[in-house]
Amino acid sequence: MNKNAKDLIIGTLMGLAGPLLVFLVFFALQSQSSTPDAYASRLQQLNLLSPIISLCTLINLGSFFLLLRFELMERARGVLLSTLLMAILVAYIKFSG
Repeated sequence: MNKNAKDLIIGTLMGLAGPLLVFLVFFALQSQSSTPDAYASRLQQLNLLSPIISLCTLINLGSFFLLLRFELMERARGVLLSTLLMAILVAYIKFSG
């Protein structure tokens, strides 16, 4: 595997890990539930899961511009790819019922 492919994978993983960590912080600060899964289910019942995921994904904006600043273009593309994947997830959650 060449360096560009590795950097793209690293960027994609960064872009997926950031929102996950922010979601876990939301869980730790707000939740009375026993597990993150129960918290996500409760948010789904309240129709708040897609807005929360959207807010969690905002951290990718900072990551993207930071990677651009340090001229890590393939990693920035990976973060952008993961942000698009999160947008697809949000659309699926919002419109699936």
